[in-house]
Formats: sequence, C-alpha cells, structure tokens
Amino acid sequence: MTCTGKEGSMTEQRRTGRPTLAEAEAIRDRVLDGALQQFSEKGSAASMDDIAAACGVSKLTIYRRFASKEALLIAVIDRSLEQNAARFTASAEDGRAPMDWLKAMARAKFDEANTMRGARMFRLVMEEIVSNPALGDRVEDWDRAINQPMAAAIRAAQASGEIIDGDADALANMLRDLLDGLAKRIRFLDVPPPDQAEADAFFDQRWAFFERAVQPR
Repeated sequence: MTCTGKEGSMTEQRRTGRPTLAEAEAIRDRVLDGALQQFSEKGSAASMDDIAAACGVSKLTIYRRFASKEALLIAVIDRSLEQNAARFTASAEDGRAPMDWLKAMARAKFDEANTMRGARMFRLVMEEIVSNPALGDRVEDWDRAINQPMAAAIRAAQASGEIIDGDADALANMLRDLLDGLAKRIRFLDVPPPDQAEADAFFDQRWAFFERAVQPR
C-alpha cells in the first residue's frame, strides 16, 4: 500500500488551526500505512525520511505523533494486531463452526508469516530488541495477542466436543509451532517464500496432524 499526495493538499486537513479529531486520526492512519509499507519493503533500512516521503508528510508531522522509529514500529504492529483480532472476532460471530474458524485463522497467520514482508518485519523487530531489550516485553504482549483468538476458537471447539480438554493457550501455541517451519526458513536462511502448491501441502499436512492429535478418543 502506498501513500500519495502532499500533506498540505489533504482534503481532511483544514487550512488553518488544529485538525479535528477525525482529521488527526486520518493523518495518523496515513502515517501508519506508509510506515507499514516501508518497514515491509526495507526492514531496518527504512528511515523516517523514507516514510515521510512515501506518505507525502513532513518528518515533523510524524514526530508529533511518534517520538522515534521504534515508537512508530510499535504502533504499526499494535494496529495490525488490533485489525486482525477484529477480523477474527467477526469470523467467530458469523456462525462459523469453531474448527472452521480455527483453521481459517491458522491459515491466515501461516500465509502472512510465509512472505518476505512477514520475514522483514520479524527481522526488524529482532534487530530493535538488540538495541532496546525492553522491547522484548512488548513482543511477549504481541505474542499473547496473536494467541488469544486461536485459543478462543479452541475453547469453543472444546465446548462442542471437537477438541480434547486441556490448556487452550498451550494447544494454540502447539498449532503455531507446527506451522512455523517454513517461516523460520525464510527468516533465518533467506530462502524464497514457497509457491502455492508447497504452501498448501505444508499447511494441510500440519493441520491434519493437529486434528488427529486433539481429536477426542
């Protein structure tokens, strides 16, 4: 996703005075969209200059909202997780069976992880942790946020008798671990993302194994 136009030409922004709350939110979203694009394409090489240019805003506009590149990265990831949680909650509320809901979430997370975009974002976060170990606590929060919708689906499946009793969070982690092999190769071995057939085969194999492992006897 790219950001176009100049800050001064935004129809949302008033010509004089402070922007309204709606206008300020639109500017913030615009900056986050541009930051996501640049971080995904360039990883740690993405600069605030790059992000400002991509969005057509000044660096001052960005720094008024985010004190540093790290703060901007945190906001990008927080928003992404919030959007994913809202999407998966909507899936749960549309009457979908718990196992179908769980499989759809697992596949969505699997597909996102097995992209160069996902690999670059992962590497960027790991690099930032080296210079700021306190960010590790935030990563733990993100990991829990990723796990929560899947654990909720597992609890629903347990209630309907489709999955064995047990710690739903641990079962969600087990499923994620099963699916993470391809993503690790992309992140650490710099291999290209799988083609569709390879991705389908890998996912279907691991999902079938998970289903057998958690099926009530």
